Amino acid sequence: MEIVELIKQTAGIDITKKCRKREIVEYKALACYLLRKENKSYPQIGKELNINHATVIYHCKNINIVLRSNKQVRQLYLSLTQSKETQEIDITKQLEEKIIELENKIKSIQSDELIQRVSELLQHETFKEKLEAFVTINEKAKYYPKFD
Repeated sequence: MEIVELIKQTAGIDITKKCRKREIVEYKALACYLLRKENKSYPQIGKELNINHATVIYHCKNINIVLRSNKQVRQLYLSLTQSKETQEIDITKQLEEKIIELENKIKSIQSDELIQRVSELLQHETFKEKLEAFVTINEKAKYYPKFD
């Protein structure tokens, strides 16, 4: 759900109407700040809230004053940001699980392909002979000392 709609529903205030009441202005400031954190431009935010982009900049710079002075706005801010962080953590966990699942699939596919290729190679007589010769040479090498 969109931030503006969430604030409207939670606070019971229409923050898109033009008004200079302190309560509405403080919730508008919160909306400006949160929308800016979502990388919306100042003019986009201003258009959405029916305010000038310079006012949006002012609200974003002074959000700390609002959060310190208005307990209700602060509580709403905390609930909105914490729920967003929780959602991001959940998404991160889901992605990590998916990565592990895909890595395991890749490993199983690689091992299946490797087994299939080795079995194909073993069907060729020349490969079998070369492999037997290699094993024989390695077994003989065990008995001879290494010179460094």
